[in-house]
Formats: sequence, C-alpha cells, structure tokens
Amino acid sequence: MNIIIRKAILEDINDIQSLSQKLIEYENNICKNEYMVDLDWSHSDDAYQIFKMLIEKHYVYIAEHNKKIIGYMAGRIIPKSGCDTFDIMKLDNLYVEKLYRSCGIGTAFLNIFKKICLNNKINFIKLDTLSDNEKTIKFYKKNGLYNYNTIMMCNLNNESSIKDINNTTNKDIKIKQLIK
Repeated sequence: MNIIIRKAILEDINDIQSLSQKLIEYENNICKNEYMVDLDWSHSDDAYQIFKMLIEKHYVYIAEHNKKIIGYMAGRIIPKSGCDTFDIMKLDNLYVEKLYRSCGIGTAFLNIFKKICLNNKINFIKLDTLSDNEKTIKFYKKNGLYNYNTIMMCNLNNESSIKDINNTTNKDIKIKQLIK
C-alpha cells in the first residue's frame, strides 16, 4: 500500500472538513456520556476558517492513498502562559479512515508531530481525547503519551445533575466560622 503523507494545502480543506465530520461522528458513537459537540460544526464557515488558519500558520498534514485523502493531523504551538514555564505543542485532531487504521499512518503522523516539536525546541505534546475512547487512548499510550491531567465536566442540562441543587436551601448549608 503506497501512502503519502504531506503538508496540507488550502485546496485540501473540504476533504479535511469531511474527515473532521467523521471524527466527530466516531466520537459521538463511542461516547458513553452525553457528547457536547455540534455535530454539524465540521462543515461550517467557522470550521473552514479554523482549518484555513491551521494550514496557513500552523501544522496540518494529510495522508493520501491513490490521490484520495484518508487521514489528517492538525496541531499548533501554544506559547507558555500563566504559571507554565514552557511552550507546548497541541495536537488538535488526528484521524485516519477506518479501512486504513493499524497500518502505521497514525504513528507516522505522531512521529512527524514529534519532529516538529523538536525542531521548535518544544518538549511537550498535549492533546485531548474522550475518556470513553479506549482504542485511541491505547494508541496514544503505545506511542509514548501518558495521562497527565484529568478534565472533569458536569452537564447542568442533565436533570440528575441539578436535582440536588434544586433541593438545597440556605438552611441546609451550615457554615462553620472559625474565630481566633
């Protein structure tokens, strides 16, 4: 199988948007919790502008087989801010069509990303993936990434999340004040 990985160009945006749509649908299908992403975002003007900016100013690579785009990776440098002491490389998206998974394309994308980091003197890669996405988590761990941080969420549109709030009154809350 002859797979070519190259830097994306603006003419690739429509194909990248279509793959982004497949990524969103894939995550939506495996997510055990409520998925909180606009399922129509990938083909929006906002998505087009973001992918355009990533191609022009950051890092987007595509994988092609027989001149058909079958995968993409998008990422960017995030300068240090706040209490951070270093820049990081954020992997925004990585997706490979199902037929081409387990062929080394995802690993090749990550190796390219790691080389970009080293060329920019960046030592850390950051990415987010759904906690339910066990196959993807296993893939990233196999490629040297590890759990560093946990992001917790609470969906306040869910009745069970707000049930206790609605049943709480001020008299239920006791504040102990320490006076010295």
